[in-house]
Amino acid sequence: MNILITGATGFVGQSLCNFLSRKEQVNLIVGASRSETKINGCHKTINLYCDNGQITVQDQLVKHLQNIDVVIHLAGRAHVMRDSGFDIEAAYYKANVEYTCKLAEAAAQSGVKRFVFLSSIKVNGESTNHPFTASDIPSPDDTYGCSKKSAEECLFKIAKNSTLEVVVIRPSLIYGEGMKGNLSSLLKLVKRRIPLPLGAVKNKRSLCSLDALCNLIWLCVMHPNAANQVFLAADNKPISTVELVNAIAKGLGVKARFIKIPQFILKLVGFCLGKKDQMERVLGNLEVNVEYTTETVEWTPEQDTQTALARLLSSTSNF
Repeated sequence: MNILITGATGFVGQSLCNFLSRKEQVNLIVGASRSETKINGCHKTINLYCDNGQITVQDQLVKHLQNIDVVIHLAGRAHVMRDSGFDIEAAYYKANVEYTCKLAEAAAQSGVKRFVFLSSIKVNGESTNHPFTASDIPSPDDTYGCSKKSAEECLFKIAKNSTLEVVVIRPSLIYGEGMKGNLSSLLKLVKRRIPLPLGAVKNKRSLCSLDALCNLIWLCVMHPNAANQVFLAADNKPISTVELVNAIAKGLGVKARFIKIPQFILKLVGFCLGKKDQMERVLGNLEVNVEYTTETVEWTPEQDTQTALARLLSSTSNF
């Protein structure tokens, strides 16, 4: 089997390339990246962009995808909380919708069998009263989530009109070696033993292990039941923000320090600082039900987020 992975130098991409390189069924792994530097686990690296930053024209994409059996599309514009500006919607559309659709169209023309797309739980929404399920009607709240939803719709339209099989994976917040973003920022605060005003927070949020996610992507490549499906990805049980901080502290070998401040005060402070959405994400619930995923492709998610996260941090010096 020959596999092409976009975003191969990214957080998920690097781990996935190494993971797939150990599979006997995989003959060739092509890593697609803006730089053609060597990627561990990949047999070959290519650049799908022109010199001006635009995606390669369609006939060149088709040429690159000759003899490729499966495309795993990880590349895209990631969600960044500080994103703002007049053109941000266009930037997300270009990276997450236009690029995805052009690549999938070329894959269909090239005879690629399956297209696995890493989407986001943000397609379902930002918060939950009841755990999200794969059958929920999408309800994204921000530009990033809307762009991922539009990309999914485009992919299934292409699949309907071709022989290309599409698989969509919507992971919750991913943790693993090399993680960045909000988890990395929280890790730095805990490492410095800075007291966090989260002692009164009692919420439930689902995280997703990078190792388990790589295994799910592999199952979506191989499993016949995965064709033209949407799968949610998360650890088996959600944890609270306090439990998350305690797990990080345990892994780093420090003691977590909390200050108990009522949630309504934290929300008010967030509103006054223009950080209302960010505060809601820290304080609110986001639970994910992965039963459909586990039953359909026989996936085993991480069972204990706290233990897995603590173990990861205690065994790695990269944090």
